[in-house]
Amino acid sequence: MSRKRIFIIHNPTSGRRSADLMGSVVRELVSLGARVDIRVTEGPGHATELASKVTEDSQDCIVAAGGDGTVNEVLNGLVLLNPAPPLPAPPLGIIALGTANVLAIELGLPKSAAAIARILFEGPSRPLYPGLISCDTQPPRLFAQMAGVGLDARIVAGVSGALKRALGKGAYAIETLYQWLRGGLPSYQIDIDGVTYQAASMVVANGRHYGGRFVASPDADIGASGFEILLLGGSRLNMLSNTAALMTTGLSGARGVRVHKGMKINISGPSGEPVQADGDLMGRLPVIIEASSQPIMVIAGN
Repeated sequence: MSRKRIFIIHNPTSGRRSADLMGSVVRELVSLGARVDIRVTEGPGHATELASKVTEDSQDCIVAAGGDGTVNEVLNGLVLLNPAPPLPAPPLGIIALGTANVLAIELGLPKSAAAIARILFEGPSRPLYPGLISCDTQPPRLFAQMAGVGLDARIVAGVSGALKRALGKGAYAIETLYQWLRGGLPSYQIDIDGVTYQAASMVVANGRHYGGRFVASPDADIGASGFEILLLGGSRLNMLSNTAALMTTGLSGARGVRVHKGMKINISGPSGEPVQADGDLMGRLPVIIEASSQPIMVIAGN
């Protein structure tokens, strides 16, 4: 069945090809016979507000046109703030315009405007079971792909928006080098389904991919409720070996990385350390991360 009522939430500050790709996708959708309604975000949180007002009786799909942060905001608006039930949320589609576009890669979405439009118009949908982050510093937030504390969270917290817009992925490379030189990662107290561990960093993999096309955990599956949880060492040598593994065989296979499956993670300290999810700062420790028992439908390329 084709989707003829398409609601697009567009973040115009995402990526360097935003306007050209957006315009091309919209033209392709119109040529397929779709009625396209576009809303442009005006700042942080606006995509969540816009998405919260969309229901399945008014639109056939809702599309996040932006980076991972925009996708995350739309996801939260659809699930956490949407008035459903009784009106269910429409499936979530993506026009990938950002720096990493991790969920778009996970879903096997194409890059050309014509192919993107065709997927949005009549492509298959599949379930995505998000994770939920709860902390004292802000309201609960969902995430689609990954979360973490330690090195990756410090990198996300340290990258400025201006540098990210100017250098793209290069901004993260610079901040990674700075954090590597800085060192001094603390020991985090991590409770996974009632069992306590210590680690210098942790990656919660809801899906396979991390930071783009890199693979964190090959066995993670967004289509199943639960996480692959990677506990990492914090020495500079650990950081180098983990980076090498991430770029080759997968982070979960790196020497010294402990992998656990889990549904609920309680990270109690050190208090005030940053928590990242889907590439954005989500709050500060202490935090609870839980797997959702209810999926949202997403439009996939495979």
